[in-house]
Amino acid sequence: MPVSRMGLPFHPADQAARDVVIGKKWKVLPDFFSINGEFGVSQAFKDLLEEMEPGVHQFFPLEIRREDGGSVEGNYYVFVTCVLLDTALIPEKSNVVQAGTYKEYPDGGIYDGLYYTHDGNGPQSYTLDRNVYGDHHAWVDKRLKRVFFSDAFVARIQDVGLGGVDLMTHTKDIDA
Repeated sequence: MPVSRMGLPFHPADQAARDVVIGKKWKVLPDFFSINGEFGVSQAFKDLLEEMEPGVHQFFPLEIRREDGGSVEGNYYVFVTCVLLDTALIPEKSNVVQAGTYKEYPDGGIYDGLYYTHDGNGPQSYTLDRNVYGDHHAWVDKRLKRVFFSDAFVARIQDVGLGGVDLMTHTKDIDA
């Protein structure tokens, strides 16, 4: 089964996980969180992304309950990022090193297993090219295998005060 971090929609749609039990670690669920290998998002996150990038991504309702049987207030969804880009990363302005292998086979086939990984110097920092991601506000970068959000979406997240969104690795993007 595909995972939400692959940048591809679920087919058929009913494969997405929908029933989740959470422990005591969250008194209140954040607006964006990782659970069982997927991304969970609040109604507020979904509404904001749908306003900025309508009809692009998939959101499957989550049935969330607590281990003790208590309920969780609000509506939550599995968030499937349905945009895969190769790649918006500007390696020379990020603290990454290239890894993986690139192979050409005698039959003309190519295995492009190249990817980037943190170079170990300080916290991870990625600079992205706005010309590559264009009008997208959420996408998976094929070379980093992680979800990214546009500067405009990050600004809106911060303006409305959504919580849980990992902005630690986000740097201001540039037109390269």
